[in-house]
Amino acid sequence: MTTYASFHLVDNLLRVETTSIFRDNSGRANFRVIGNIVKVDLEGHPELAREPTAAARIAFAFWDACNCSPLADVGDLEAITEKVNGPAKLGLAERRDATLRAADIWLG
Repeated sequence: MTTYASFHLVDNLLRVETTSIFRDNSGRANFRVIGNIVKVDLEGHPELAREPTAAARIAFAFWDACNCSPLADVGDLEAITEKVNGPAKLGLAERRDATLRAADIWLG
């Protein structure tokens, strides 16, 4: 079984709904919703999601929709990884290393 994320626009805010199902609940509909939020026609031109500016705007919208900022404020990297990558927490070790390197640069 796979977990999929779906995006929904509710009261002009992006909401993420995750479901564990056998069919793909993402794709075109998600590109339409998030494309509308970031003002990029991702449904008609999904390749635009690879452009650096659009990719950053999509990532920020996803971050906000998953409510990751409060987790980041308290340094809960494991919870952020779970929200972004699911319960398997894929990439946790790499994300932890990158966070430590960034903190060393920013905080000295």
